[in-house]
This record gives sequence, C-alpha cells and structure tokens, in this order.
Amino acid sequence: MFKFKNDNLLFLSFGALLLLLSLILVQSYLPQIIIIAIVMALIAIFYVKPEVGMYLTAIFLPVSEWLFSIGNFSAALIEFLFLLVLIAYSVKLLDPHKLKSVKWPAIGAFLLFFSASILSALFSKTISASLWFSVRWFLFLYLAYIFLPFNLINNSKILRRVIIFLSLSGLLVALMGLWSLIQQDWSSSIFYAKPLAIFGVYPIGDNHNSMAEILVLSSFLILSLKYWFTGLRVGRIIDILFLFFVLIALATLSRTAWIVIFLQVAFYFGYDFFVVKKRRLDLRYTLITIIFLLTISLPFVNRISNMEINQGSTASRLLMTEIAIKAFWAHPILGTGPGSYVSLVANNIRFTANYGDPLDSHGLGQKVLAELGGLGVITFAFFCLFIFVKFFRALRKYPRQVKLLLPLITSSLGIFLFQFFSTSYYKGRVWFPIALTLITIKLIEEKHEQHRLAKIAKN
Repeated sequence: MFKFKNDNLLFLSFGALLLLLSLILVQSYLPQIIIIAIVMALIAIFYVKPEVGMYLTAIFLPVSEWLFSIGNFSAALIEFLFLLVLIAYSVKLLDPHKLKSVKWPAIGAFLLFFSASILSALFSKTISASLWFSVRWFLFLYLAYIFLPFNLINNSKILRRVIIFLSLSGLLVALMGLWSLIQQDWSSSIFYAKPLAIFGVYPIGDNHNSMAEILVLSSFLILSLKYWFTGLRVGRIIDILFLFFVLIALATLSRTAWIVIFLQVAFYFGYDFFVVKKRRLDLRYTLITIIFLLTISLPFVNRISNMEINQGSTASRLLMTEIAIKAFWAHPILGTGPGSYVSLVANNIRFTANYGDPLDSHGLGQKVLAELGGLGVITFAFFCLFIFVKFFRALRKYPRQVKLLLPLITSSLGIFLFQFFSTSYYKGRVWFPIALTLITIKLIEEKHEQHRLAKIAKN
C-alpha cells in the first residue's frame, strides 16, 4: 500500500470531490468528463508516486500501436502514459529546489542533433510540419524516454521493478506468439508467430516484426535479473524464459530478428567467454557447434527467404533505399526536412504503382539520410555513439557489475540495431531500454563514489 503525506491526501481528496460534483452537474458531457477525470487522477498519482508511472510505462511499452486521437493529434497509449508522467514531473519542477537536482543525460550530444533537425526544418518546403515533427518525435524522444526515467528511477529497487515489469510485458508478448502458433494450421506455408488482435485492435501492431522487436528487447533484458536473484531455482526460471523469448522471436520468421539475435548471442556469450571467463576456443567443438547450428537453421532460413511476404518486402526496401539516396543527393547537407520521407515515397510513381499507399522508411538509415541530410546523419551518429561508448566504457570499468551491465547493453544494442531494418526508430520501445542502461551506469557510478568517499573518511 502507498503511504501519502497529509497534504498529498488532501490534494487527492479535494480533486476527487470536484470531479464527483462535475459528474453530477454536467451529465450531458459524461464521457468527456470521465476521460478528463481518469487523466487528472493519473497525473495526481504520478505526481505523488512517480515510480508508479515508470512501472506502468514498462508494462505497457509494447502497446505502441493502440492509437488515441484528440482533435488532429494522434498518439499511442504508451506515448500518452509517458506524456502524463512528464506533465506530473514538470509540475514538481516548479519547485526551484527540485529543479537544481535535475540531471540531463547526453544533453550536449542530443542538442547537436536536435539543432540539425530544426535547421533542416527551417530550410524545408514544409517548415511548420517539419518543425512539429522535430518537436513531436525528437524532443519528445529525449524528454520522455531518456530524461524522464533518468531522473525518476533513482535507486536500484525501482530499477529492478521496472526491469521485472518489462520482462513481464515481454512474457505476455511471447505467450501471444505461442498462442498464435497453436491457432494456425501447421502444414501451412505461412506458419509463423504473429501478433493477435484484442477486441479488434492490434495493440503491438499487426506485423510479425512488431512482435520480434519486443522479444529481441526482453530476451536479454531478463538475464539482468540474475544480478539480484542469485538463487539456483530462480536462475533456471530466468534461463528458461530467456530461451522461450528467443525461440518465439525466431518463430516470427523475421529476418531482422534472426540477424539481430545472432549478433546478440555472439556479443553476449563471446564477451562472457573471452573477456569475463578468459577462456580459449576449442577448434574441434567450435566447428561441430557451427555445423550443428547451420544444419538446424538452414531449413528455416530457406523458408524465410521463400516467404512471399519477405520477397515483396525485399523489393520494396530496395526501392525505398533508392528513394532515400536520390533525396540525399538532391539535398546533401540538410535533407528534405524532418517527417518528409512519406511524401517522397508518395511522389515516386514506381512505388505507388507496385505497392500502393506510401509507407514510412523501413530503416533508420533511410529515414535520417533522406530527411536530415549529411548534417543530420553526423549529429545523430554522434548522439548514438556518445551513448554506446559510455556503455562499453562502463562494461570495462566495472567488471564486478558485468552480470547486470552485459544483458542490459546487449538488449539495448539489439533493439537499436533492429531499427536499421524497421520503423520504430523514435519510439519508446527503442529508447526506454537505452535509458535503463544509462540509469544503471549512473547508479553504479554513484555507489562507487560513495565507497570512495567512505574510504577517504575512514583514512
């Protein structure tokens, strides 16, 4: 149970009373008032207990396609949740004392990228739309998915719970994939794990890649829990869940998932084998393992390659890459403006003739290259490198925390690499896990600093 201070309890009670009176007096606007009441109640809860907002965003992180609209503004459920937590935290920052303690991770690198996007927008043909895109996606990306959790998740207890909730959301997605397999005809040529609709809505999207994204993220993320739960039985459960997530991810027959999981496994177990345990390869057993894995995987790889959905996807991706490169050469420095890629595709007769309605880019490289040009590519690459270099430095600097850091870094790298072939490049499912890794490094640094100061005081 949550324990509120008297002033917080009075604040909540007064607000509840006002809302109750509103419901009684204005019955004709009851649906709107109920929605406003829910929003206000959530903001009040997040104001009093901000960590609850982090837990909710963790459990609902996969729900990126359940869209809600207010006027012309449309956003996913998870984005509204992050926005409400951000509003509640912003109210707290009206106190000057709290404002002094705010931390801005990677702010310099981000501002370089954000400035490049604003500059690109100002020189685009659709200035207002491009400026809005920069604020809607780039600024919100930093404030909601990086800045907000970095300041709210301020101890290992909250961090552990957030990771547990993220793992639970991954488990729900994996169970959805398993259920979809059970419901299909196993002799069908298009038999694979895919998202299911709930009450006619696909909460995580209707594409198998949407499911694969979440499982690529959560499969290695869950291994970080072994840092806190050291019991043999719990460790086995975590290992079983890890294998379950990986198998369902592979069962989606997403080519990107297969590539990314291969890289994740190579990085995670390679670092653990060569760096942590300092072992050497046995050439004979290595060759036997490679041959065994190839024998098992080749039929699946052949099936993935021959799937009609993947063959069409390959052709469309190649054409979209051509569109991006052509746009880059036409505007090599500042690009065509943030958010302009869909219009580039719409104006391409070959694409609309062969594939119908225009799509957003299926790859982070296509998106940044066409929309933001060379300056955007350089600043975005610097922003990302700044973060990932920090990851690898921490991994080398704090070997005792490798059991915690290595799974989180592997998860962050995997979901980020996934976006070179996908469309979630600016969404919470990509950047929230990266923020969790930054938070973990911050907490480790703070703990080491406390120990250092304690030694100095003792001496």
